[in-house]
Amino acid sequence: MTPRLVRWRSLARFGVVLALLAAPADARPCRLQDAEALLEARKTREARQLLEDCLAGDPRDGKAAYFLGRAHWLDRNQDGAVRWLERAAALEPGNSDYQLWLGRAYGAQAIRANVLKQPALARKVRRAFERSVEN
Repeated sequence: MTPRLVRWRSLARFGVVLALLAAPADARPCRLQDAEALLEARKTREARQLLEDCLAGDPRDGKAAYFLGRAHWLDRNQDGAVRWLERAAALEPGNSDYQLWLGRAYGAQAIRANVLKQPALARKVRRAFERSVEN
């Protein structure tokens, strides 16, 4: 990486930090109901933006992470869906819906994965579905 690129990345990160510090804490209240309605209407781009704002305000919001994972699922972005659904399931391990959708996301990932990764993903699918049934 060139020194110039490193410098630009550093400036960009600094700008993001300043923007987060300058914004009031409750500037945008999290509107999960609006995000859910946008997902039902298949307006995933708007829903993702709203949910990312929610998670920026409260990174431990399991429901927002769940809906963000579902938005990525609708966009057929299995990696993004798995990332956010794993986070939601970790934040609220007793929620069976989160585990169910995590299992679905792992399954979709397994379909597109190479043969060497499929067994590990299949185990993750089974574990997530078992946890879903337990709860």
